[in-house]
Amino acid sequence: KRYAFSLLKSLAAFPYGEYLDNIKRVDKSKKYSIDHVVILQREGFIYVEDQDSFGHTGARGSKKRLIVTRPVRQWLAQETKPREIAKIKNQAYQLYFGEDWETMSPKLHHIFKANDISEKSSEINNAKYFIVEIFAEGKNNERWRAVGMELASQFCATVSKKSYYKVVQDLYIALRPMLDSWDKDEKYWFFIYLCAQSIRMLGDKSKADEALQMLLGCLDHIVQPKLVGSIKLNIA
Repeated sequence: KRYAFSLLKSLAAFPYGEYLDNIKRVDKSKKYSIDHVVILQREGFIYVEDQDSFGHTGARGSKKRLIVTRPVRQWLAQETKPREIAKIKNQAYQLYFGEDWETMSPKLHHIFKANDISEKSSEINNAKYFIVEIFAEGKNNERWRAVGMELASQFCATVSKKSYYKVVQDLYIALRPMLDSWDKDEKYWFFIYLCAQSIRMLGDKSKADEALQMLLGCLDHIVQPKLVGSIKLNIA
């Protein structure tokens, strides 16, 4: 049961659930098995859902997601020591953003480029959640501040290529309260450009003026000719 409880704490880091195989990769020192999953499910700590219900369209839809119930996640957050929570979160970030995510070259997991990942998939939702967490921590950690912006831009660029503009808008809305205190450097304005582009593509008239102002701000700060051309095209 000790392993089962350890598995529960690792799973709790993923609010939209995760595969057992991926959790095994997160902490290779633990020999998690389906028996531990059965224990947690029997106790009512987790539930299992087909990936189809999260919006997948391909073969991976047959795999099972393990999801910790909200009350259990909240209880674990209160009862687990901060140092252990930080370790577990770091392992989750490594799974999604690479083992060296804390450096200035984080890389999105290859899953985000898969053809069968959809707008409502749990990977997309977990990634958004993690990026917001890293941004929030960036208030106190200068390195995470820079990495958070890099990850947000990578993520928005990747999902916008799939025309998941609502995903980009949702992330922008979640991060907007924190952006005022951010350094208005080149990376900041590239992120703003990606968000404005997606907001425009959604065609919501109530957001049109905000998107226009964002693009005009980008025009004053971005100098790469190709990007400037794209910004002008979006303004037109």
